[in-house]
Amino acid sequence: MHRAMKVFYQPLSEIGKFLDRHGNTHEELIIPPEDLEDFRKTLYDSTRILPQSARLFQDWTVGLIDRWEKNPTGASWMDQNPLNKKMDPGFETFKLPEGMQELYL
Repeated sequence: MHRAMKVFYQPLSEIGKFLDRHGNTHEELIIPPEDLEDFRKTLYDSTRILPQSARLFQDWTVGLIDRWEKNPTGASWMDQNPLNKKMDPGFETFKLPEGMQELYL
């Protein structure tokens, strides 16, 4: 099993104006340009692996981001499903876009 977060995103053409209007609910995060580009590529690539019908929600584009937990929150119902048990080593069930890890059950 591979945990992920569903991310809803949309590009902004005038970030300053957006932050002026929504400064009480949104904040600016400054990161190095190369990290931002890597993040964008991961997000856009993950959108392409979703079924066409799942790529948009209203005005938002949908993507996936890896979810890592320092202290796992415990087993979910998916973890208890015998169909989700680990397969033989090397059995590839799903391949994520370049730059993302392969997903194995």
